[in-house]
Amino acid sequence: MKGGEVDLTVCATCGPAAAQVATAHWDALGLDQVLFGEWPIGSGLRARLLPDVNTTQDDWPCLEDVLQGSSLHAAGDWLLLLDGDALPSWALITSLRRVLATTPRPQLLFGRAWRVTAQHWQALLGRSAAAANETMIGEALRDDGTLDSPADASWFLFPRHALFGAPPEIAASTEKAGRWLAKRAAVAGWPVLDATALGPLIRPRRPGGQSSQTSPAERIHCTAALVSQPSGAPRISFLLAAGLDQLPGLVDLLSPAPSLPWDVISRPVEDRHSPDAVSSAWTSAFAEARGDLIWPLLEAIPPLASIETLLRCFEAPWVDLVTTAFRIGGLSIPATDPTRRWPGTVVVRREWLDMLGGFPLASTASESLSLLRRSCLARGATLHPLPIELFAV
Repeated sequence: MKGGEVDLTVCATCGPAAAQVATAHWDALGLDQVLFGEWPIGSGLRARLLPDVNTTQDDWPCLEDVLQGSSLHAAGDWLLLLDGDALPSWALITSLRRVLATTPRPQLLFGRAWRVTAQHWQALLGRSAAAANETMIGEALRDDGTLDSPADASWFLFPRHALFGAPPEIAASTEKAGRWLAKRAAVAGWPVLDATALGPLIRPRRPGGQSSQTSPAERIHCTAALVSQPSGAPRISFLLAAGLDQLPGLVDLLSPAPSLPWDVISRPVEDRHSPDAVSSAWTSAFAEARGDLIWPLLEAIPPLASIETLLRCFEAPWVDLVTTAFRIGGLSIPATDPTRRWPGTVVVRREWLDMLGGFPLASTASESLSLLRRSCLARGATLHPLPIELFAV
């Protein structure tokens, strides 16, 4: 540990599927590096290259050789296993150091990658300053970023000198090594934590586009998910848009007692039917939201007793949005309805709104939520339908 920060060493492999390297980016983040495989000579000012390792049949370095080599040559106490084309953001590295400084016990953290076009990825590779990379990462995600499926972890963080004994046929690529690392950590009694929300890690988009959604059996079994919000932040932020005369009463209904796991940010809307009025109010309120989950509301208030059920849905780390069933008069609208979204029936993890820059501008609140849902799903979000009626409108 140096200067109060937990030391991380990038433990990176270059195999046949990683033709380009990201060492300049890792240098800009100040990361110590141990590289395995056929990297270009001179890659990584902070790197030690170990080319003489055993390889698997598909020509990737063997996981056991990488673990042993990292244990001997890494400067950091924790190993961050990456493939050669991974660009972690400064936000991710900062968050990982914060988590490890506050909870230094043995644990395995992992996360999925955001995929961008080759043009965006090459532009990111060409920048050497961490601050510039961070700005460009945000722009790339807003333009066309897509999140990998819950079965595709792209980085793993674990203690040095800890996980050994991998069979020789297991490659050290994150795709091949992930399930073995997770199972070995679970056997050791470590927490296995999905930390995708701590910050983005960027990789180039694969041929054929976004990977398909996967079954629960294919996902890495984990103990819990970590969130990007600091300790003590509310779990839910209600974004309430309503007429000025209605706001005080609605806020009181949502805040019947202090010390509840949510906050309420309200914005007056004089004419809810004017173009962009509600979506602009929600985006304005989102700027003050502190919760990990964002719940946009209009005049209808959900029963507070339903919140416990909703939170259980988000205990699964791969759930990004939850939609609920509702009724309009005598007509029941199922949670899986792809076109109609009533305000209050969509709850979304905040990182999706961070990436999109707020709520899509639309003439009505329902249209904004429909656009939000479609945009998130098109970018790789996982939707969970909750088949209960929270509203009768």
